[in-house]
Amino acid sequence: MEVVYKMDKKLNELADLVDFVSEKYDNLVEYQKSTETKIKALVNMNAHLMKCNKALEEPVNELERNTRKNRWN
Repeated sequence: MEVVYKMDKKLNELADLVDFVSEKYDNLVEYQKSTETKIKALVNMNAHLMKCNKALEEPVNELERNTRKNRWN
C-alpha cells in the first residue's frame, strides 16, 4: 500500500512539473511571437528611415556640387 502511495505522489509531482514546463513553453512561444513582430516593425522602420535619409542626401549633394561650381567660377 505504501508503494502505491509513493508512486501516486511521484506521478502527481511529475504532472505538476509537466504543467509548469508547459506554461513556461507557452510563455516562451508568446514572447517569440511578440519579438518577431517587433523585429518586423523595426526592419520596416529602418527601411523607411533609409529612404528618408537618401531623399535628404540628394538636396545636400546638389548644394555641395553648386557650391564647388561657384568656387571655381
